[in-house]
This record gives sequence, C-alpha cells and structure tokens, in this order.
Amino acid sequence: LGAVMVQDRQLFMDDKEIVVPPAKNFLSVELKPDRADHLPRDDGSFTVTTRDHEGRPVSAEVAMSLVDESVFYIQADYAGDPRQFFFGDKRGRQMRSENSFNQRQFLRLVKSRDGTLRDDRSPEPEEAMPDAAAQGSRGMGEEPPRTKFDGFRSDPVLAMRYGLIAGRAGSARAMASKSTDLAMLGAAMPEALGTMTTGRQRVTGASSAAAAEPAVVVRSDFRATAFWQPDVKTGADGTARVAVKYPESLTRWKATARAATTGNQVGWTTTNTRTKQPLMVRLQTPRFLVAGDLAVVSALIDNDTAGPIDVDVGLEAGTGPTVRLVGAVGAGAIVRHVRIAANGQVRADWPVEALVPGDARFIVTARSGKRSDAMERVLPVEEHGIEKFLAKSGKAASGDVVVKLDLPARKPGSTRLTVSVTPSLAVTMLDALPYLADYPYGCTEQTLSRFVPAAIVRQTLRSLGIDAETAMARTFGGIATNSAATAPPGGKKDLTQLDAMIAAGLDRLAGFQHDDGGWGWWQGGESDAWMTAYVVWGLDLARQAGVKPEDDRLRRALIWLNRHLVEAEEDPALQAWMLHALAAQ
Repeated sequence: LGAVMVQDRQLFMDDKEIVVPPAKNFLSVELKPDRADHLPRDDGSFTVTTRDHEGRPVSAEVAMSLVDESVFYIQADYAGDPRQFFFGDKRGRQMRSENSFNQRQFLRLVKSRDGTLRDDRSPEPEEAMPDAAAQGSRGMGEEPPRTKFDGFRSDPVLAMRYGLIAGRAGSARAMASKSTDLAMLGAAMPEALGTMTTGRQRVTGASSAAAAEPAVVVRSDFRATAFWQPDVKTGADGTARVAVKYPESLTRWKATARAATTGNQVGWTTTNTRTKQPLMVRLQTPRFLVAGDLAVVSALIDNDTAGPIDVDVGLEAGTGPTVRLVGAVGAGAIVRHVRIAANGQVRADWPVEALVPGDARFIVTARSGKRSDAMERVLPVEEHGIEKFLAKSGKAASGDVVVKLDLPARKPGSTRLTVSVTPSLAVTMLDALPYLADYPYGCTEQTLSRFVPAAIVRQTLRSLGIDAETAMARTFGGIATNSAATAPPGGKKDLTQLDAMIAAGLDRLAGFQHDDGGWGWWQGGESDAWMTAYVVWGLDLARQAGVKPEDDRLRRALIWLNRHLVEAEEDPALQAWMLHALAAQ
C-alpha cells in the first residue's frame, strides 16, 4: 500500500506492505515413529500424515529419508523448506511516482519585525543563531538545553535548511520510514510461514528394556543413510505407513518428509529417533595407519542403566600380520575390567603396532552378565614411504631385450613389476580408438583435439598396412583383451568412419575461422592468439598425416599471427607459442 499527500507546500510519502501468506498452498505434514528408541538391526515404521491448511486429510506424494543426525552437523540439508522455495519470493514493487518538490521549494513570505521578508517557517532573524557563549559554557557530557530549533528537527525541509540534518529535503524521513518498513517486512514473512511449520520433535526417551542375547553380535553396518524413498503416497485419508530397518549404529536418526500434491500444495516436517542399548561400546581409531606406527585404539563403554555395572571389555586385532596388540600373547584379545556408574561412561585404551601394509581389522567386545555389545572396524595400513612409478618402453626386432631400471631404496616385498608385450605400437592406438570416436567436439579446441589424432591414427594404420576391418577385429577381443572391461559405452567403433570424422572436423574448423583469419574459442567472439596458433600448429600436424587443408585458410591465419605477434611482447610464453606455430609452416 502506498500513499502520497501534499500539505503546507510539502510532499509526504509512505508505504506499507501487507503480507498475505499463501496458506492454501501449505500442507501440514506429520511424521510419527512407532517408538522413540530402537535396538540396532530393529525393524521400525513411521506413519506419515498429510493435511491441508484447514486440517482436512489430503492425498500427497512424500519423499522420506532417515539419516544419521551427525551428518547434518557437517553439511546442512540442501533441499530445505519447500514452502520457502516455491512461495518465499515476493514480487517487486512496480509503482513509481514523480513530483516537483525534488526540484524546487515553495515559500510563503511574511514580514519580520524588522520589516524584512522571510519564510513563515523561518524564525525571526535575531533568533536564527544560538548564543555561542552559552554553547561554550556547557560542560563535556552535558545534554544541550532545548531551543526553539528543537521543533524544526522533526521537519526535514527546515532541518536541512538550517543544518540540523544533512541531505535533501525529505530524504532523511523517507529513508528512516523505509528502513523501518523493510525491517517489519523481513520479520513478517518468516513469521507467517512459521505458523504453518510442524515443530521438530526432540527425543529424550527413557531406556528401552533389552532382552538377553545368547551371544555377542558384532556390529559392522554403520550406514549414514538408513532409508530413502522419494515416492511414498498417502491415501485418501492422508496417511501412509513406511517400514524401515535400522542399521547397527548407536546414534540419533533424523527423519525428514517433504510432501507435494497435484494441487500445488507443499509441506515438510522432521522428527527424531534413536538406536541405543543398555550396554554400548564404541571403537575409536585413527582413519588409517602407516607401517611402523605405534598408536592407541580406544573404546568408549556406556552404561545406560539405572545402576552401576562391571564390564569386561576386550580388543582383538583379527588375523594376519598387519597389526598386533602390544602385550598380547599370540592372536588373542586383551581384556580389561572396568566399573561404570549408572548412566556413566568409561574409556579403555590399547597400544597397537602397525607391522606391514594391508587391512587391519579391530573387534571390540563388552560383556556384563546377560548384556553384551561388540563392533568391528577395518583400517587401511599404508606403506611407510613415497610411492614411485618407473616406466620403460622400447621395441625389439628379435632375440632378447635387456631393460635396466634404477630402483630406489625400498622395503622388501613392496615392489611390483608389470611387463606388457605387444606385437606392434598400433595396439595402443587401437585401444584408444573408441574413446577418440566418442570425443565431443563443441568448441574450437575440442574439434581440433579430435580431428588431429584421428588423422594421425589413419595415417599410422595405413603405413602399417592395417585396414579398418583388420583393426576392428583386433580391438576389444583381439590383441588388447584386457582393455575390454574399461571400454566406453558402445564398445567397438566402426573405424571405416575415420575418413568421415576427419572430413567433419576439417569442415567445422573452416566454419569457425573468423573473417580476419584467426580463430576464437567458439565460432562467435573475438579471435584469440593462443587458439589461432593452436589451430595452425594442429593443421600442420594433420597435413603431415596426409590431410590437405585449404591453402588460403592457412595463409590468412599466418597473416593474422604475424600481425598480432608484436602485441604479445609482454607475454613471453604466448609469443613463444605463436612463433612455434609460425615455424611449423
């Protein structure tokens, strides 16, 4: 709402915004678990209920997820509130007003006591300036006395005229009013949306009664996402039941439901559940170990009962020579006895030594009478040192070949040697041909990077006396059978299309050349020195491979490079690249 008023030769403007929440487009979503607390590996369920803004059941499609709540402390949910996404933006104000008060002032002249004319809003001449002596006599920090000017401070025209505020007439008042309105507006929409939000349920729950287990079950399923289904549909009564199976993590779970209807109604809600046990043990380890490391592996044991308990907690390093428990006899576990107060926690530590690279498997077990818990974790043990790769290649006409490798100082058993023997260097090209055929050619660089290798491969196959049919028979199932598993989609390619690929690339490069003789990154835009030199260099390689580009196009490109060579004096690398392309001709 906007209002404009003229009174006493002054213009007054004000606007207010009334927010009307799109309540009819909001859904009330309720997500209720069957229980607040579950045991690991339990089967659970959630009941989803969707209602419209008047509380009536409505059929909707719901996307539901059940995720470890600790994930959201690292990364917030990307999706957020769908109501804010679809209905949170407001249209801008389209109305504008112009007035003459910004260019001129209108006065009403009256006669002063001394006979001079003045504006009726101006004070008498002898009252225009405050007493300087009175100003100087005030102490620091004292509030100035009220004067006749105090009434003018609230009037923007008079306040600006007499220096009481800065700026044009009316600007201070308008800005203050606008700032206040925007602040009120910023609070209005979230508050309106908030009235439609179903509050998050905070689970505090009591301990669940756990039945006695006949044996210790080792927990190893620690998935962060327990459930996700994007198409849960509520019926005509607005409800749907979703079955879930909890992983073996002892954590707090966040369930989220986002609903939408065919009538453009959206809503969401969240709730929480928890997986817990009366006796819980959690393994604390580094993310990895390095051969030779001495580290400490810890276990946190929680007593979630109403009384103190005695617990035997043991750590086992699994089988194999990767790691060993310091002080252990053979491959057995080291057991420690701890006493834990009611609803308390105790930590137990074990020193371990990483011996050789591989996977280290740790199993921690806690027992207290009929209660027990265990969990397993596998850590990678890396080699102590820096990985180094040495490669040698060559050819052999006949007889034995000796290849010398200068190996650095290394640990025994850490070196791996791979020998690949092929009857021809063309095998490498044959393996790469399917990738070459699938290479995109959108911009100038991509077009050239596909055109030049295709021309070189065709020329190489011809010089080796291999036709397209023979090459296709040897690719992916012929000589290079080990490459078939990593082939791109589509596998074999018709190599008889090499000629068509080369012709299409040459025509596309010709179409991308600008009128001034240069090339840019795309068909439009300005010519680029680096890209022009790249195309000239690539066309020379293609000409050596038997492709004959148009002489006039090369001549125009060489003229462009020569003309712009001096402009690259401040960029030695670019100038060297341009000279290299020119020298190739």
